Amino acid sequence: MGQWPDPDNIRRGRSRAVITHQQILKGAIISDLINAVTSGPIQLYLLRDHASVPLTVNGITNGTHTVFGSAPLAVSLAMILTVIGYLTHKETKRPFWPDVSWLTVKHGMFALGGIITGVVIWQRVFGSISVSLLPAALILGVVAGLTATVVNDMTIKESKLA
Repeated sequence: MGQWPDPDNIRRGRSRAVITHQQILKGAIISDLINAVTSGPIQLYLLRDHASVPLTVNGITNGTHTVFGSAPLAVSLAMILTVIGYLTHKETKRPFWPDVSWLTVKHGMFALGGIITGVVIWQRVFGSISVSLLPAALILGVVAGLTATVVNDMTIKESKLA
């Protein structure tokens, strides 16, 4: 049969591999750990000139770098991991164009909305709190890890053929 599944088997609902939800979750957690471990030190390096970094500030426009102002990290990570998750998924899957390309945009917007909602609630409840460099990097590593877990799980579930 080769690398590509037989179209007749796809129409009949049979595919080469069937992945369980437990296997999907295991892969998502591995992706979480990899991204958390790599993103934390990267952010530590990028923030090395700051003695302390505020988690949030009370204002939409400001010149201050904040920990939760790194929403572009989560958005770009979500979009990149959607494509990587799709390409590395071995089960019979939907076509990349247009299905998964729109899924990529959806995951980016989902990450942006999730981060912004969380930040607004945080600012409303706790106000502006500054943390030192290490906790800031750890928080950003956790955000990257959670983004990786959720996006990987959603990508595999939504890119599979029914």
